[in-house]
Amino acid sequence: MTTCPHCGSADIRKSRRHKAERTWRRPFPVWFRCRECRKRFLGTDWTLAGRWAGGVAAGLVVVGLAIALWPEGGRVESATTAPVKGLPETVTLPASALQLSGEALRAAAERGDPEAQHRLGLDLLQSYRETGDPRTMAEALRWFKAAAEAENPRSQLLLGALYENGRGVIQDFEEAARWYRRAAENGEAEAMFRLGLMAEAGRGLKKDLVEAYVWLNLAAARGATEAEARREAVRRELRPEQVDAGQDRSRELDRRIPLAPGEGGAR
Repeated sequence: MTTCPHCGSADIRKSRRHKAERTWRRPFPVWFRCRECRKRFLGTDWTLAGRWAGGVAAGLVVVGLAIALWPEGGRVESATTAPVKGLPETVTLPASALQLSGEALRAAAERGDPEAQHRLGLDLLQSYRETGDPRTMAEALRWFKAAAEAENPRSQLLLGALYENGRGVIQDFEEAARWYRRAAENGEAEAMFRLGLMAEAGRGLKKDLVEAYVWLNLAAARGATEAEARREAVRRELRPEQVDAGQDRSRELDRRIPLAPGEGGAR
């Protein structure tokens, strides 16, 4: 559920986008206005995203997920047949998965390349949107899970979103939190943000405002634009010693958690 990042209220409505306003690289962007504090903010239209199974807003869901989950510029890395020197021959060097399609992409996925598995899953997700065949969705999930188990953070984030929203799978908040945590521990800022929201609400894991503050703090530091205001709302609910403990844990995790693909800058 979308809430106001300024005051935390769920009493919001959609607002018309002004001509000068930009939506950056957010999937399904929509402007909201909070009825409580009257402030406007940019969010994600999850209702629009949820219509993909019925064929409404054709093509937007997979494109939106691709923009959100692929590296900057929309490029996805996959596999060639060249083995990495000094490692087993089944381990392959990365190359652009956008150069692979059809049987070549499937072959790379079957060789065990996580990026090819993720790309194949996206292709199957698009096919499921067009056909509604549950077997196609089941195969897409199989490839996403294969990539996620190989620590592909984009597949982990996508699985978390599917389980949280119950799209193509049974809604399962605990499973969503589990995948968000794995993606967050692999550096995905959006997963950190979603995990923080779940800890704040007690959805899928025990309600813990200090833990929520930690993940929202990390998400804000890693570039999740909505996380800063939500972090501040949570901080106001904490005692000073809890804030200190949360910041200590944030620093510890920030040193340990790697940067997601495409991130850079000082740590």
